[in-house]
Amino acid sequence: MRRMSIRGRGVAVSAAVVLAVACGGDASDGPAGTSASPDAGADWGPLAVVAAPEGGDDALISGTLEIDDRCVLLDEGGEAVLLVWPSATTTWDSSTSAVSIATPDGQRVALEDGDTATFSGGGSSVAEGGSSVEEFLASTEWVQAPSPGCVTDTRWFVTNLTST
Repeated sequence: MRRMSIRGRGVAVSAAVVLAVACGGDASDGPAGTSASPDAGADWGPLAVVAAPEGGDDALISGTLEIDDRCVLLDEGGEAVLLVWPSATTTWDSSTSAVSIATPDGQRVALEDGDTATFSGGGSSVAEGGSSVEEFLASTEWVQAPSPGCVTDTRWFVTNLTST
């Protein structure tokens, strides 16, 4: 499977995503696919967040977190993966630019830029017959949609943190 590098995402993908997000709904609705929820008022920082994850615990992905003021991605061997976080177990700490996730045993683990981690969940990619970037954005019910320039051809819905 071929994915774009984190540092080398194409301008064409970003432009297409900006157009797709800009065309969905009126300004009061937020980005296309954004749904109002009790979590909508939370400070999610740069996280892409959904109310419920789309995946189980059988599939795993590992890599290095790349966190900046717009995106939280996973560098999986030089390939960028957009991480989509579950609102029920995830928080954002703006003072440390860290994402915190509750593990199945109830502990909270803070993850920062450069940390390595393994997540269970499920993913999709354009290369493996998944939806296009535009279809992905429109078909997902967001608590907070990702910044358009952060959406990669591969996305991973985090269910749990399995190791750091």
